[in-house]
Amino acid sequence: MLRDFGKGRNTTTIRDKNTTQEIRTSFIFFSVPIQVRVTPPQQTISVGQATHFNCTVSGFPLYGVTWTKNLRPVVPNERIRVLSTDVLSISSVVRDDRGVYQCFAHNHFDSAQASGALLLGGILGFHFVIMERKINVLLTMDLN
Repeated sequence: MLRDFGKGRNTTTIRDKNTTQEIRTSFIFFSVPIQVRVTPPQQTISVGQATHFNCTVSGFPLYGVTWTKNLRPVVPNERIRVLSTDVLSISSVVRDDRGVYQCFAHNHFDSAQASGALLLGGILGFHFVIMERKINVLLTMDLN
């Protein structure tokens, strides 16, 4: 679906010593609505494993694509990389990586986003220590 944002005309006059020529052009401003899809939409990864999200964007014109995690900009580092605007890669997942990753795309007329959730699986690593205690209870009964 195209969105029509107006029409315009332009006239250019070219002159040299002997001739004058006018060139008239017409143009239409349009856009195609932006659509965004993130895959996978949800994944469960164990700590230490690698993973990635793919962002597929369509629409015109497209001025920018950005990644966020829990609505905060993704800051690339040695583990988390944006390989291109459409791939977010995590080389070794840590607990703080869990959350919702969003891909935002925009232009002057439109914006769209999609998200994928990163859940942690595997052994949680909780250790419980049960302390033993002896409790002496003295019971007395009155038989009268």
